[in-house]
Amino acid sequence: MKYVLISLFLLQFSCAKENVSYSADFDRELQICHNPESTNHRKICTEKCFEPNLGSHSFCWTLLEQDCQEPLIYEWQRENCYLFD
Repeated sequence: MKYVLISLFLLQFSCAKENVSYSADFDRELQICHNPESTNHRKICTEKCFEPNLGSHSFCWTLLEQDCQEPLIYEWQRENCYLFD
């Protein structure tokens, strides 16, 4: 099951960039780890994000630079946008 989820994750992100165009001003993005049990939680996503694997509670999400423009209203912005510095 673990390998199926990882394969689906990789397949999803391997195809996404072909159909998406970004402004030259906002072309940076980061993959952020979400796994509260991992030492990689709220950091740049690596394989460590899935240790321990919590199933649907272990994932990486995309943070776009354009989502980090002032004002930072939401908690997820305040917690993660510093990674672009």
